[in-house]
Amino acid sequence: MSYPHPQQDPWADPSGAHPAPPPSHLPPTRSFELPVEHHLPAPTSPAQPNPPVQHHPPTQPYPPAQQYAPAPSPYLPVQQQPYGMPHPGQPVYAVPVVPAKSAGAAVALELVPGLFGIFGIGSMYAGRVGAGIALMVSYWVLFWINVALFLVGIGFVTIFLTWMVFMIVGPLLALSAVGRHNSGRVVR
Repeated sequence: MSYPHPQQDPWADPSGAHPAPPPSHLPPTRSFELPVEHHLPAPTSPAQPNPPVQHHPPTQPYPPAQQYAPAPSPYLPVQQQPYGMPHPGQPVYAVPVVPAKSAGAAVALELVPGLFGIFGIGSMYAGRVGAGIALMVSYWVLFWINVALFLVGIGFVTIFLTWMVFMIVGPLLALSAVGRHNSGRVVR
């Protein structure tokens, strides 16, 4: 396989000493030239550099600054208040006071409806609505599982045990919720 030879410049001087003149059939090229008014004057003599420019400070000092009195303030001066105290004129926001819940009422609201299989009302009274609903739903789900266990024969035991556990756990959870509510802690 042969590769083509690079074309050689037909106008190149074979000796390489002189550049080849442009062909006569091409138009002459023009270099970019600035208009005559933009030409810089030619230096007079390369041996004499321009003298350095010297800057002198002004002969007279600047005029003195005028002293102005501060503008009168339309506001009264701000008085520093102790930390946590509102400034005069600032609205005071009242913190809502939540009344205390009764522990006895919460336990009674768990025990009395619990005799009929309704648990979680005491927890709802104490402010833990989610826990109260969870107690109610879980008891009824376990109740129907125990009804299904009647077919096997052990439902008589498990339904009573489930009811006893909820009669103990429900009032304890309601009592704990009342304690949290009355202490001011965030109940979740």
